[in-house]
Amino acid sequence: MLALANGRCRFHGGATPAGRAWHRVQYPDPILHPEKYAKKVREVERRRQQRRARVAKMTPEERAKYEARSKAAQPRSVAERESRRRDREAQSLFARRPPIAAPDPEVVALEKELAEVRAYRAQLEALLAGQDTMKDQIDD
Repeated sequence: MLALANGRCRFHGGATPAGRAWHRVQYPDPILHPEKYAKKVREVERRRQQRRARVAKMTPEERAKYEARSKAAQPRSVAERESRRRDREAQSLFARRPPIAAPDPEVVALEKELAEVRAYRAQLEALLAGQDTMKDQIDD
């Protein structure tokens, strides 16, 4: 649940649980507020009975799916939840990468021409190196 600026729950006005207890039922003090405590116990038990009835009506496939999700949805620490949220955001950003554009035909032609010029230069350098070795042989 998202808290308001004053730390209260926007739905029921109570203090919003924090830390590792964010998912646990928060009971009022039974000594200071016995009526509130009794009401909360009845409400929690009513919800549990409704859940049991809903699960009992499920088909075996629905039940397996429900149990798998219940295992997967185990509460984690604030840092773990934040880390998983950032991982999901990063994955969605990578999934939305712009497609790689097809190479520009003009660039391809220029790269081919450059390769030919480099090959011709290598031939000329080999000829020059060959002439230098022939000159050295003649001088000896």
